[in-house]
Amino acid sequence: MTIDLHAHYYPAELLDLMDRHGATTTGNARGTGGGGTPEELEQRFALMDKAGVDRQAISFVPQAPYFADQAAAVETARVANDLFAQAAAENPARFSVLATLPLPHVDASLAELDRALALPGVRGVAVLTTVLGQSLAAPEHQPLFAELHRRKATVLVHSAGEGCDWPLINDHGLAWTVGAQIETTVAIVHLMQAGIVERYPDINFVHIGLGGLVGSFLSQFDTQETWYMPRGHARPSDLVKRMYYDTCASHGPGLRALVESVGADRVVHGSDFPFWGGELYPRSTEYVRTAGFSAGETEAILGGTAERLLGLG
Repeated sequence: MTIDLHAHYYPAELLDLMDRHGATTTGNARGTGGGGTPEELEQRFALMDKAGVDRQAISFVPQAPYFADQAAAVETARVANDLFAQAAAENPARFSVLATLPLPHVDASLAELDRALALPGVRGVAVLTTVLGQSLAAPEHQPLFAELHRRKATVLVHSAGEGCDWPLINDHGLAWTVGAQIETTVAIVHLMQAGIVERYPDINFVHIGLGGLVGSFLSQFDTQETWYMPRGHARPSDLVKRMYYDTCASHGPGLRALVESVGADRVVHGSDFPFWGGELYPRSTEYVRTAGFSAGETEAILGGTAERLLGLG
């Protein structure tokens, strides 16, 4: 089975609800082909067939309902998870779901996590690298990580598209082209610095975009660990290899560097659909198949590991 673990789903009614609560970025998701109309779903499934993808794990991020107003965040997360579960129930062979949480409201997120994981097709959660300007690894989020660990949850960590609040990125239109990779790298290091990777080893973190700088700079993570890691932690390279990374890049040399750094069993297929849609979508799998890996490594990357992470085996 070939599984796309990084695919988005943007029903119009959910984007409209986000707008009513004050969201300002939903325009990025509209008109992309990621909606829930019969026509959009038919086109999505046709592209999946063309790319040889059997199943997508759909998520709403980066359109996450991270509202300061708890009622708005809870309502939107509940509607999102219900709509996603409905899509999975209607297309059980095609969709699994990564649920949405109403962060930064931890108690409400714990309640919604419990509710969502009982819905049809929900196999994990998706979160952003930052939450209203706070690190994902902030101390306030510890109870949520403890529960995700208890449940052995798979957690897709998606960049927020905020360019690390850096004008030299955002003022030049580089929030996604450059900023997303930096956000991902920072989130990985924050999770290691805070001890979350060691304290909660049963959380299956999956980072998008080849894990940002992980594949190219893993040795530097170790040689400079005294600059940024508290004493008593495992080596950063060992912690990095306890997490997972997706293939969303379609760049063979980068993928080979990642696999050489962390192992093929720590890499899963992810496309960023619908942003890699249309004629680009088949490239998301083809570049993995032609990157020069063994048959076993290719099978693990394209589906075997994701099948285990989603509990589909």
